Amino acid sequence: MSEITPDRWLYTKLAADNTLAAMIGGSSGSSAARIYSDIAPQGAAFPLVTLIQLSDQPVAGVGPAIIMWSGVYGVKVSGGGAYSAIETIADRVRVVLQAASGSVTGGVVVACTAEGRQRFTEIVDGVLYRTLVLLFRIYSQ
Repeated sequence: MSEITPDRWLYTKLAADNTLAAMIGGSSGSSAARIYSDIAPQGAAFPLVTLIQLSDQPVAGVGPAIIMWSGVYGVKVSGGGAYSAIETIADRVRVVLQAASGSVTGGVVVACTAEGRQRFTEIVDGVLYRTLVLLFRIYSQ
């Protein structure tokens, strides 16, 4: 398994969803879909989605072999204005990822389950931004 199998899978799964792409701008399957890993580029248009790894722990049996990895990943949905402006986007992310699985180059995601959610507000250069973070447990090999 590649160290970035879950990252690849998250991006591929979300970028392939036409409904999500229409909600955040751009076209499905392309970087124009405003889905970024770790950090959005400076000047990126909103709303946008950012994927972040929060933890990744080995799942081992008896002996030295690692059976799979169990990680927590955050999917941040960010935009300006009220939370209601990004709430439907966050709902769509949850629909796309909850109970999903699949293969990507370098490995396979065995399961993905919702684990929690957070929200926060920040002001950057005098502009108000809201973010909803969906937390997912991803089991990968």
